[in-house]
Amino acid sequence: MLRGESEEAMKPFRRILVATDFSPGAAVALKRAGSLPLARSAVITLVHVVSNRLPTGQAVPAVAARAKLQDAARTLTRRAPRSASIVVKTALLRGNPAAEILAAARRAKAELIVLGRHGRRTFRELVLGSTVERVVRGSDRLVLVASVLPKPYRAPLVAVDFTPAADAALRAALRLSHPGSHFRVVHACHIPFEAVWYRALTPSAYHRDRRECAEDARRALGLVVARLPKPSGILVRFGDPRAVILAAARRGGADLIALGHGRPGLRHDLVGGVCEAVSRAAPCDILVAPA
Repeated sequence: MLRGESEEAMKPFRRILVATDFSPGAAVALKRAGSLPLARSAVITLVHVVSNRLPTGQAVPAVAARAKLQDAARTLTRRAPRSASIVVKTALLRGNPAAEILAAARRAKAELIVLGRHGRRTFRELVLGSTVERVVRGSDRLVLVASVLPKPYRAPLVAVDFTPAADAALRAALRLSHPGSHFRVVHACHIPFEAVWYRALTPSAYHRDRRECAEDARRALGLVVARLPKPSGILVRFGDPRAVILAAARRGGADLIALGHGRPGLRHDLVGGVCEAVSRAAPCDILVAPA
């Protein structure tokens, strides 16, 4: 690992925003936030958004929400290492949850947004995406989606597509993970219009092209792995990146999946983004770096 990258990997977080709706999933996110590498006097902002779309009877009343936020702040302060001397702030907002969370993160100059994954989703969320997915999609900073009770990350999986966002995800995963972690990197090879090429080429030529594609990817991944602190596994698979990443995470027992968020386009609108799909089905926490 290069010296500058080594220093960045050890750099603790100074400003974090944690969004909570007081659900069990949000409680997991709160615990994870308290276990992250935090700088001395780090500022953690706890945010709850009263959605304008919720009927009055379903929303948490403002007085109760403020009390819950204060309770969460005290809990977080108790759980954080005393040496960190963290500062916990709270904010009760009203509006569209995803939009308000993103705006609050910008105001707080947060380096990282921490969210909990939800359980069953409403029909509207199935069509338009959950709050977590909309935050991931619109964020211009790191997002950590917590789903497992916090332990140090020791088996992170980094999805690499050789974009700046994937590189940022790798650097962020280094910051979050235990110094002795065994990293694995995975790349999903994709040949555009593969079915057309298969029909146009002879079987031997088709398989030769696939082999060359995989060899090129392994060489490029070797340069990525050389930047990591310990020998790490390299996985190259053909197929849909969503399926490739999830399968690699399950087989390897990953406790964190780190990936970069691509820019939305027509294909994203039609079939959903890789990050959103992975965040729905991942067996572990998700770290997403913006494009």
